[in-house]
Amino acid sequence: LRHFPKNVEIRHLLGYSCLTLGNPPQSLIHFEEAMKLNPEDSGGWWGLALVHAELGRPDQAASCLEECLRLDPKTAQEMIQKERDNPDSSLKACLVRHFSH
Repeated sequence: LRHFPKNVEIRHLLGYSCLTLGNPPQSLIHFEEAMKLNPEDSGGWWGLALVHAELGRPDQAASCLEECLRLDPKTAQEMIQKERDNPDSSLKACLVRHFSH
């Protein structure tokens, strides 16, 4: 990270790694940094949605999902469907609450 501080992909990898290892606060830092570098990155918005859902922030997760949908509707819909089908998804409650119309 020290050698590539503006590399969005590295921030994504660190964000997902921290989330997988049970450290959502650190994951949030990496995804927020990625979004500062490239606010038009739908993958970063998806990662932020996962982190906010894991932290119990459904409104923030929904806002991130909406941004992801705006930037890349097809991929976002596919990812949302996978989360709906995942019994262990932290995003499932957010999806039901905000996207079940």
